[in-house]
Amino acid sequence: MKKIWEHKIAKLETDTISETFTFQMETLVKYLKSGTEIDSEFWEKPEIEGQLQVVKIFDKKPLYESEYKIFSELMSMTTSRWANIFEISEVYIVRNPVLENTFASNWTIIRDRWAKSPHLFRKDWKNSQEYQTKRQRQNMYYEVLDQLLNELPWNKNKTLPPILPAFHGSDAVSIWAICSNGFAITELTDEGYYGHGTYHSTDIPVALQYCQDNPSQQSCLIMSFIIVGNCLPVVETSLSGKSIESGYQSHFVLVDRVGKPAIEPTRVWGNEIVVKEGHALPKYIIK
Repeated sequence: MKKIWEHKIAKLETDTISETFTFQMETLVKYLKSGTEIDSEFWEKPEIEGQLQVVKIFDKKPLYESEYKIFSELMSMTTSRWANIFEISEVYIVRNPVLENTFASNWTIIRDRWAKSPHLFRKDWKNSQEYQTKRQRQNMYYEVLDQLLNELPWNKNKTLPPILPAFHGSDAVSIWAICSNGFAITELTDEGYYGHGTYHSTDIPVALQYCQDNPSQQSCLIMSFIIVGNCLPVVETSLSGKSIESGYQSHFVLVDRVGKPAIEPTRVWGNEIVVKEGHALPKYIIK
């Protein structure tokens, strides 16, 4: 990709992100706003339409110590069980004001709907008629998700929609397009076994398997913030092509090594999380 260096980039707007989260999920704000201290002359604007701007913060060694420290903190929160199985060569931090504003607005809408109409937008899957036949696996799945969410300091307030850093794997060309215009393109190319939406995982090997679709392109990961909200544990593949279940904002599944729902803990390889387009905010590109 040809690099075009912009020396007079206007200051990126961060007010929406700041105002939305500062007083409600304050410990999340420094991660959402990471990159704002980097001088504008170092921001790169790829040859893709949109407001995407990126800057490399790691190239075999940290280029911006403070920014790489924030990135490393997020990685340690998310990838502890996979910490030593892959080597990072480059890391780019991503800023896209349009996607940031969309993400903040969608989170605010969910928060308000939870407060005003929880019976419609925060359903309890344990009250469903199918729970009696699926409860063993649904409980197993939800225990894993609950642990992931509870490990993050900004998810302590249970009245607010939880947010999780997670990974999406693809080829380099698609990664740049996603960071520029959002994850909508991924919904057009794959209906998904576990619901129609954008697929993410906190398990890097699961995310990396999606990079194999285009072996001629360099494999990359996007680390995004995703709005998990009220999540439905999914234990079957019958939701292929169907929207996120009404009353929920995401689907969560534990998969085995062939991508099928794991039937017991010993067969769990990793997780997949399905969210709606606009509920995922790209933050880092990892090579």
